Order: sequence, then structure tokens, then C-alpha cells
Amino acid sequence: MLDEKKLCKKLGIKTGHHLCYVRYYVRSGRVSAHWEAHTSSQKDVEKWWKIAPPNDERKRARLDEYFSVRDKSNRESQDETPV
Repeated sequence: MLDEKKLCKKLGIKTGHHLCYVRYYVRSGRVSAHWEAHTSSQKDVEKWWKIAPPNDERKRARLDEYFSVRDKSNRESQDETPV
């Protein structure tokens, strides 16, 4: 995950991470940690989406729809703003 964080930093995308859970395997004595990374803002989500859209068609479609609805809403609110 640190590689992904470094890549994001180079691209100007702010990220954070947190530990979700730790698992201990009794038989092998192995310990496994599950980490999750997240973008710090909606702007960072949009930057990441433009640079590296998801390969999964459903995820890509959901993000495409989210940003198109958001952009449409922003345009409509700008049209209603008195000058």
C-alpha cells in the first residue's frame, strides 16, 4: 500500500490509510494485517478517477454517473445564481 500512497503523492492526490483488522493464524503463527487507503477529498477522488478509472465496469459506471450528476447539479446551481 505504501507504493500506492507514493504514486498518489507524486500525482498530487492526498490519501490516508487505516488498519482495518489483524488476523493471527494459530497453526502457522502467521499474522496478517488488512489496511485500507482512501482519498482525502472529493477533488482527490476525481483526480484519481480521471488518471486511473476502475477496470470493473460496474464501478466505472457508478463513478461516471456520480460525476455527471454532480457536474449537472453544479451547472444548474450556477445558472440559478443571481448576477
